[in-house]
Amino acid sequence: MVWDNIREVISSGSCQWVLLGDFNAVRFPEDRKNTGFNRTCAKDFNEFIDETGLVEYSIRGRKFTFLAPNSNKLNKIDRVLVSKDFFEAWPDACFGVLPRLHSNHCPLILETSRKNFGAKPFRFFNSWLEKEGFDDLVETVVGLFVMEGGLPDVVLTKKFKHLRTCIKRWRNDMEIKENEDFLRDKEELENMDNIVESTDLNEEVCWIKEECMNNIRVQEYLAAMDLKQKSHCRWAVEGDENSGFFHRLINNRRKKNRYPRAQHWGYVDY
Repeated sequence: MVWDNIREVISSGSCQWVLLGDFNAVRFPEDRKNTGFNRTCAKDFNEFIDETGLVEYSIRGRKFTFLAPNSNKLNKIDRVLVSKDFFEAWPDACFGVLPRLHSNHCPLILETSRKNFGAKPFRFFNSWLEKEGFDDLVETVVGLFVMEGGLPDVVLTKKFKHLRTCIKRWRNDMEIKENEDFLRDKEELENMDNIVESTDLNEEVCWIKEECMNNIRVQEYLAAMDLKQKSHCRWAVEGDENSGFFHRLINNRRKKNRYPRAQHWGYVDY
């Protein structure tokens, strides 16, 4: 009668169903220990689950959920059954059994929260703002992005994702180009030094040498900006390794340099 009543309720509407609690029935012989197994009851229970299309999450934490008082009889009669729509919405849900204290039944917990930590982190360097072509890239990508339909927050997320992909592609191409330019300027500067050793300086050689030095200075300045930003981020995340040492040192010195409070002795005449 219980299974028929629940079956009627489930068939009354298309919803996501969650059935949990003490069903007072087991499905398989291994769900009982030190007690008898009723095959007829188990058959009716399994048929009810199959006909209603319910799904059972695998249990975690313990194998049995009920301990008979003053005995060693163990049963798995507490369960969580969900509909297929619910299972498809949360396939990674966790069904756990907590330790029991005052009751013979163990508390059940069904956790359906998704382990979503948001978008992947994207490291942005301030030096990119000083490089040629970055502003035009951002304006072009944002202006040409088109997405029809969808919620506004979804459209904004897709736009940021597309912009991040384009910036990564630009960054990789820029790194290759900068490395090639740095090596070329370095070789050109070495050639100029060799030319200076054999001949006198002229205006063209001085101009080429100055241009190579300026390019190298700019690249070193941008690289120093990146290192400075990386060090600040690392310090903000990991903290100062020596902070505990310095605090102990300062506290110890403060304790040594502290003047003791003057003690006043009283004299009493007997």
